[in-house]
Amino acid sequence: MFRPGCAYAAAACILTDPTRPIRRNTPIRRNTRDGPRKGAGRRFPDVEFAAVPTWGADAGVFRALDEAPNVRLLEPADDIEEILAQTRVLIAPSLWPETLGYVVIEAMLRGVPVLASDIGGLAEAKLGVDYLLPVRPAERGPGGYMSPEQDLGPWTDALEEVLGDAARYERCARESREAALRAIAPHTVAAFEELLDSLSHG
Repeated sequence: MFRPGCAYAAAACILTDPTRPIRRNTPIRRNTRDGPRKGAGRRFPDVEFAAVPTWGADAGVFRALDEAPNVRLLEPADDIEEILAQTRVLIAPSLWPETLGYVVIEAMLRGVPVLASDIGGLAEAKLGVDYLLPVRPAERGPGGYMSPEQDLGPWTDALEEVLGDAARYERCARESREAALRAIAPHTVAAFEELLDSLSHG
């Protein structure tokens, strides 16, 4: 889903039925002439993708997404549950260093495997679970950030792996949820409740 010439601000989610993984022997049609310019939607024509474009998406991004018949656009939602409830795999292909990347942890808490870029805070957000993948970071140029040519190979390989093997999918989903639950366990409202209680009796 990377398009050269534009720095992406979009998350992509895979909207397939979790009970029906792509079979390992299902042919995944690839056109090697496409090279890395073509998005994952075209490399997996039998998989339904959705994209959630946000503030960085320009007209070129929307054109690129519209060209893929198996990609549909979702409006950004204040309640992330609206999107993650439909999501089987979350792809977070950020091209610039973000902060922690809460959407990654939110997805993992729900047992949704995440494929994420290996830059910025996304590496921390993945909590050591599989599928931290390489990108070439966006570069500042005239008029804003620009995306260099990307190698989709590691991403399409990872996506085929997680969608094509039910046992691997379930293991990644379980490990994602367990890691996210451990990460948030120390963060409770107890400290705030104690503070408010002490103030009320002060």
